[in-house]
Amino acid sequence: MSSTRTARRCRPTPVEDGWSIPGDIFVMREDVRLGYKSHRDNLIISSGHNIPGSEIKVVVEEHESVSEVAVIAIPDEECGNIVKAFGVLEDGYDGTGGLVEEIQNHVKNTLEPYKYPREVDVVQSLPRTETDPPLATELSE
Repeated sequence: MSSTRTARRCRPTPVEDGWSIPGDIFVMREDVRLGYKSHRDNLIISSGHNIPGSEIKVVVEEHESVSEVAVIAIPDEECGNIVKAFGVLEDGYDGTGGLVEEIQNHVKNTLEPYKYPREVDVVQSLPRTETDPPLATELSE
């Protein structure tokens, strides 16, 4: 099998039969409009629940102590995967005194409780791409 076929099987081409295949996931709302949920590469499946990493990222960033965050899935024997967040803190915060639990509770109280990050690591900076967005894939290594 050629490498082109293997790559195509693992990751769809951007255009197939004239249709754009970006890998985005949408849901149909009650009012029949489509609502964006996540990119397929950023969907975390934990205990059978589909958890968009981008949704967790937005809520964690709402916390006053967090300046930026990246969210990934990490393997877990019981759940399949769990949500893990890496957060860079604002000046004046050091990650002690129950701050991690406060961030977790903020997510639980804002979204469905099963979506909260089971692990939160405080980091000095996040790895970045050449165009500057945080590169979450390097965090999973």
